Amino acid sequence: MTVEKVGVKNEQEAEALALVILEFILADQVLLDRFLAMSGVTPSQMKSSLTDRNFLIGVLDFLLGNEADVISFCEQREAALENPKIARQILAGYSDG
Repeated sequence: MTVEKVGVKNEQEAEALALVILEFILADQVLLDRFLAMSGVTPSQMKSSLTDRNFLIGVLDFLLGNEADVISFCEQREAALENPKIARQILAGYSDG
């Protein structure tokens, strides 16, 4: 799936991007192990949290916590580098504008 380069414009797009980022994390065993260790979430809890806004914010925070991961994700998904940050701001209920 290609993520739009234009930017994330609303909550639905922010949630969708967080789920695409989770897919990216799940596809990489090193990232997955680090995510599970840092979040304290179990794989079974993860499945039931897919629609939880706080969980999705945590997914975005995890990716944003490592610049190399952000760059890797954005390169693989052909996404603008600012998209994860914008999605995080939207889901948290604030923006720069």
